Amino acid sequence: MNPFKAIINLFLPNRCIICGERLSVSSEYICCLPCTVDFPKTKFWAEDNKMTSAFRELTGDDRCFATSLFYYKEDSPFRAITHSLKYEYGLKTGRYYSELLAQEILHDWVFQDLDLIIPVPIHAFRRFTRGYNQSEVIAKTLGSELEVKTDNRVIKRSRYTKTQTKLSGSDKQSNVSGAFKALKKVDAKHILLVDDVYTSGSTLAECYKVLRECTDTDTKISIATLAFVDKL
Repeated sequence: MNPFKAIINLFLPNRCIICGERLSVSSEYICCLPCTVDFPKTKFWAEDNKMTSAFRELTGDDRCFATSLFYYKEDSPFRAITHSLKYEYGLKTGRYYSELLAQEILHDWVFQDLDLIIPVPIHAFRRFTRGYNQSEVIAKTLGSELEVKTDNRVIKRSRYTKTQTKLSGSDKQSNVSGAFKALKKVDAKHILLVDDVYTSGSTLAECYKVLRECTDTDTKISIATLAFVDKL
């Protein structure tokens, strides 16, 4: 055991991101075994999932596919994953779970022809205050794991919007309406649009609409998120 690492762990112990349980000094994981076992994985695959159905209903495009790593609930301790990434500079957390998402995508036949990954952009002011775009962290990790090009300069958030967290479904839609614009033409056969959480799908649907303006009609646009809010 590395003595320096042992001393660091004595004062700043490595703890499970979910429950706070202390992990061993040598552990390469950020989640304890019990929380790993209880992880609320969506097990989405192909088009046979509720996220794909919901997004197709929003866009009217039956070529869209959607996937997410885990179910998100406000009263669940696993909400700490996206909360850490979004508000606590939890880049290690984001990358770790994005790698798990990449493994799911890698074995899903509907995503085998992906050739471009695009993160949902945040406004320049929010990026400045936060220091990074959480969706970009996910997208870059997916791109690295899947060996697919990532481009964060295709669409831009041109209007500052208030957080979607406390808004109703209709308010979420109006909040992001017209908030994005395309920066350039894109030549791709299957784009993966990436965000941290799928709630109402309003933000992703608005980005989809903008991407349709800068892509060919035969380009497929699918989505992936770390978390999916199941309203049922």
